[in-house]
Amino acid sequence: MQIERLNQDWQRCFIALSPDSDTRAKLSRLPLAPGAVGLARADLHLTLAFLGQLQAEQARLLGLALPGLTAPIPGLEGKRIEYWPDPTRPQVFVATFTLSDALLGLVQRIRTLLKEMKLPVESRAFRPHITLARLRRSGDRPQNADPISHDLPVAGFDALALYARSQTNEGLRYQTLAMTALA
Repeated sequence: MQIERLNQDWQRCFIALSPDSDTRAKLSRLPLAPGAVGLARADLHLTLAFLGQLQAEQARLLGLALPGLTAPIPGLEGKRIEYWPDPTRPQVFVATFTLSDALLGLVQRIRTLLKEMKLPVESRAFRPHITLARLRRSGDRPQNADPISHDLPVAGFDALALYARSQTNEGLRYQTLAMTALA
């Protein structure tokens, strides 16, 4: 298990699955929507729980708990590319995936842990997806953007991680705070 940078408070934290290198390569080769700015290959992830702000001690304890949550996650079948939050006002370009029993079990274990730690638990239904790109300005966004049919890869994952969004010289990026290999 890798734990880094847990000695400070963090904003915009989340727990996510880290795609394996083959999945990252295939997703990064998909054509992007007009006006979209693709995420860096290293930043691709499948969010399981959004946490918001974490204090250093909360992040440390959560990082230590990650190994106890892991289990093998069989490859997820790709469904389609969509504009979210909805086609009439798109902000991101995402690849959606099937919700397997193994993935649902992992999400439930994470939510149970978050409740035990008195951390926020989202009330929204879980929708497995990987954000591929953000759409720049509203003027560049397509109107009534319907789902796009692409041959999506079966997505494989090799790690469970705690991430935080951070500002870098390259813009907004995702920083790994703690990571553990999937069992």
